[in-house]
Amino acid sequence: MEWTDKKILIFGKGKSGRAAYRRLESLGATPVFYDDNDFEGEERQCSFLQAEDTDWDTVILSPAVKPDHPLLAALARRGVPTISEIDFGWMINPCKTVAVTGTNGKTTTVRQIEKLLSDSGVAALAVGNIGVPFCGVERPLDVAVVEISSFQCHQSALFTPTVAAITNVAPDHIEWHGDLHAYREAKLKLLRMAQSYALNADDPDLPRIAGKPCYPYSLVDTASTAFVEGRTVKVRDARRVYEVAKVDDLPLRGNHNLYNVLCALALTVAVVGYRATFTDSVLTFRGERMRVERLTDRRPYVYNDSKGTNTAATIAAMRQMVGDTVLLVGGWDKGEDFTRLFMQLPRGVSIVAFGAAGVRIYREALLSGFREVAYAATVADAVRLAFRQDKDNILFSPACSSFDAYSSYVERGLDFEKEVRRYV
Repeated sequence: MEWTDKKILIFGKGKSGRAAYRRLESLGATPVFYDDNDFEGEERQCSFLQAEDTDWDTVILSPAVKPDHPLLAALARRGVPTISEIDFGWMINPCKTVAVTGTNGKTTTVRQIEKLLSDSGVAALAVGNIGVPFCGVERPLDVAVVEISSFQCHQSALFTPTVAAITNVAPDHIEWHGDLHAYREAKLKLLRMAQSYALNADDPDLPRIAGKPCYPYSLVDTASTAFVEGRTVKVRDARRVYEVAKVDDLPLRGNHNLYNVLCALALTVAVVGYRATFTDSVLTFRGERMRVERLTDRRPYVYNDSKGTNTAATIAAMRQMVGDTVLLVGGWDKGEDFTRLFMQLPRGVSIVAFGAAGVRIYREALLSGFREVAYAATVADAVRLAFRQDKDNILFSPACSSFDAYSSYVERGLDFEKEVRRYV
């Protein structure tokens, strides 16, 4: 698409919107912002009525824009095309793309792919929902590794990744999508858009897509592209099988992390083939900040899992705890059913519920049969209550988003760490 002299509305003035604005200006277009919050700034921006009545060539959507927003309905009635920031980034970056979505594990998987590619000499960069907007890439790439949220999947109309994968699907973001079916369909849309895909062959909830090359990965199926055999991670490429690493030597523990490794390997093989550097890459990958990150070296062992923003993530984090645990859970209520979480927690777990969702979590925990349950209004109060208990572990895994009190899970996690330092 030729962007020169095009009039583009950027719906949303967050990080991706600002990156799109700068890139459009460099391409000779005329970008204009609209945001529900009337931010002031030096950039061109317009009111709702102006956004509704102007003849735009294209509208670029920021991830937070909900599908039922009245401005979207007004633009649709007039036939104005809308695309996601991911679409825009894909259009202006001529490189191969690996795309990963899923309820949990997508950031870890994307970072592993970025490392696998970079360590083998491929110019690769993790972009998208991971923090660097796709359209904000400032250097030529061989491969863009795109983390794409369910919001961005729903919004995208043009994105055609070279290969894609869904790590898993569990209830999340119901308040945005409306129901679990719509959330799941948004994830599956990515596989339908992709040229090829990797598939967890052990997950019965993930369907095969007819007519597209598939790169399966599995803990048990040794005919897969990436698999485990005899406690060894292996990959298959061009009919040859290569040993990558012993499972017991991998830095990240648990089957959920093992699946992330296999997914990353399958996607990397799909886009560049097997490389001898894979072994060193997986053995030196240490994971993400604030994803079950241990902060202390003595009892109580304190873990920061601020990135755990849904019940499935918190369940996975709890499975890594050894000994009695205080679980700090709460934040912005996304409408999840916490019963699923309580059904899978050991009865000896002590729960401190906090934040906007804290009262509901507190009540549902008591109804589910837990007796060691407390409520705290803030993270600071939750940490104080946790350190009063004589437990082996303190796990901060909120199972909720951070937006009741923080701008991001990172800000929330840093605040948690600050409070922990008062006691250790």
